[in-house]
Amino acid sequence: MVATDDGELYKVVLLHHGGSYDEAKVLKMDFSESRWRPVEDLGGRAFFVAPMYFGASCAPGGGRVRPDCVYSLVGVAKNTFRVFSLKDGTSEVRRLEEEQPAPETVGKSRPCWVLPTHPTLY
Repeated sequence: MVATDDGELYKVVLLHHGGSYDEAKVLKMDFSESRWRPVEDLGGRAFFVAPMYFGASCAPGGGRVRPDCVYSLVGVAKNTFRVFSLKDGTSEVRRLEEEQPAPETVGKSRPCWVLPTHPTLY
């Protein structure tokens, strides 16, 4: 489950075909009818999910985060993550060591997901 800053509630469902999680579906709660409805985009947001314990929303704001995508740590090898695009239905596995860090962080930190919690920060 992912709750957004505008009060919407989403459910991310990761599907696997033949042992690999290769498809993501996102549903939005329609509170007026108490039912989940499929969505085709995230309003420019990106969702970050991990198994059993983590779901977060990142508002559009540029940078290297792709809009309308789900970033997942589910069903991938060590030091990798999967990016699912709701816009075109594609998915790709990315390796952390292949990502280009911001120049000011080289040699100073390890990769991790950090998301702002204060609205004025994004």
